[in-house]
Amino acid sequence: MLMMLLAPSLYALQSLIKILDYWSGGVLHELDIVCNTIKTVCMIFKPKNLDRRISADFSCFTLDNCKLKLVSQFRYLGDIG
Repeated sequence: MLMMLLAPSLYALQSLIKILDYWSGGVLHELDIVCNTIKTVCMIFKPKNLDRRISADFSCFTLDNCKLKLVSQFRYLGDIG
């Protein structure tokens, strides 16, 4: 199963990841759905207008106390995004 989280800011994305972490320890765990932190990656899209950029350096996102890998491109079913 593929899950994609989209958020308008770094803080919003970490909040969504925390919610996912909470549910993966509860209801999702009972349904035998596990988040694989080795295969989980984060990708940040740069704004078209660089004046709107908040930061060029991003802190690590965490899921289940594991730092998630930050990537510039992502391969899914042979396609690179």
